[in-house]
Amino acid sequence: MTWDEQVPGLRKALCDAAVEELGWDPVTARQLADVAIRRWRSFERRSKPNKRTNELRLQDLLQGLRQGSPIDVNYLEPGDFERLTPRFGELLSRLS
Repeated sequence: MTWDEQVPGLRKALCDAAVEELGWDPVTARQLADVAIRRWRSFERRSKPNKRTNELRLQDLLQGLRQGSPIDVNYLEPGDFERLTPRFGELLSRLS
């Protein structure tokens, strides 16, 4: 199964995780899932070969979620993205 065939199921799993973890509405969760997918897929292109660890990939995903959030981060609870990032990383790593 190609990556493009996996994206719809992955997007749904990420949306479900955001709704469950943060209590966001599905539309906002879908936007955040799209940001996470783009960030995850572009990590290797944006990082140096010797800097490609799982920990750095999760930190990069966290930064991407903060930067691309459909909601202003000032209005979020502290630690929202920190709780969500490992769940997103787990889902994304299983399907990549």
